[in-house]
Amino acid sequence: MIRDGQMPGKKIHILEELSVPGGSMDGIYSVQRNSYTIRGGREMEPHFETLWDLFRSILSLEVPGASVLDEFYRLNRKDPCYAKT
Repeated sequence: MIRDGQMPGKKIHILEELSVPGGSMDGIYSVQRNSYTIRGGREMEPHFETLWDLFRSILSLEVPGASVLDEFYRLNRKDPCYAKT
């Protein structure tokens, strides 16, 4: 909304459906358990078109001229678990 719609960030409100805030970006510390709770579903699946588009528009901090999406592709090509079948 900020990039494509030129909407000021202070006018954007994100509503959470679940009782645990953060959607797929959560990571909540539990004092009782002395640990973090992080839900699954962090894979970059092909149907995440909006996230892919966002990653394409953010510049890499490590590689001049590359995007975060380029970095994702580069890092995962080295991962044997990512090998295409």
